[in-house]
Amino acid sequence: MQRKAIYRPTIEPVEFLPFSLRSVGHYIVGASYEENKTRKNFVQLFWCIKGEGRFVIDGREHLLREGQKCFYLPGDVHELSSACDEWNYRWLTIDGPMNTALVSGFGFRREPAYAGVCPEDLFLKLEREILDNTPRGRCMASATAYSIFASSAAGGRRDDPEPSLAERCVATIKDNFPDPAFDVNRLSEMLQVNRSSLSRIFHEEMQTTLKDYIVACRLQRALSVIKETSLPIARIAAMCGYGNPDYFAKAIRKASGFTPREFRRR
Repeated sequence: MQRKAIYRPTIEPVEFLPFSLRSVGHYIVGASYEENKTRKNFVQLFWCIKGEGRFVIDGREHLLREGQKCFYLPGDVHELSSACDEWNYRWLTIDGPMNTALVSGFGFRREPAYAGVCPEDLFLKLEREILDNTPRGRCMASATAYSIFASSAAGGRRDDPEPSLAERCVATIKDNFPDPAFDVNRLSEMLQVNRSSLSRIFHEEMQTTLKDYIVACRLQRALSVIKETSLPIARIAAMCGYGNPDYFAKAIRKASGFTPREFRRR
């Protein structure tokens, strides 16, 4: 069994950072492992590498399984234990004025959720950075911690040589969004998957809806073409999947705060 934890040398958060890394660790524990039930005042993220862990969150018991993450917020009572013969997981803690804002900003659910393969290279990088007790080292540690949170929110890739259904959606959308007739129904037909099931699976893995993703692809292309070319606005609208130039102009204004021509001039 293995328990490794590294802590920063100061109790107080780093003053000049919105959130700062407090500690990072890697535990491989047996069936008898149980953490002391304690109320703590920081955010702690857990990422399961192998096995299962048992967590009580908001009074409900959950199992944290391979490839899943969960977290505790400041003021939560930490109640966790191993639920198998060998539970392998990594964790980190952050504090500071915006630590809870970071979690809420990513829209994390309270219960365990799929996060993908644990980015152990980032955790190892974090272990090195927390040992650098300079302002630069503390900034780099916070940046790496942010990358880990972002990676967990993105869902990562499952350990499978075949692309997931959500990844197939992304590839199909990128190839077809310039077609004004392309929408979620058309995507469902192309992939031969029920629309409701397709939407649910995509949202679970990608943390956004299919409709919003298609719109984002169209707007991203449109803003680039408006800014980098002198093509007529109506032609750009058609190139980016908008059959109606007036609707296109409203979409650009909503996204950027400017009409297409105003955006081009700025």
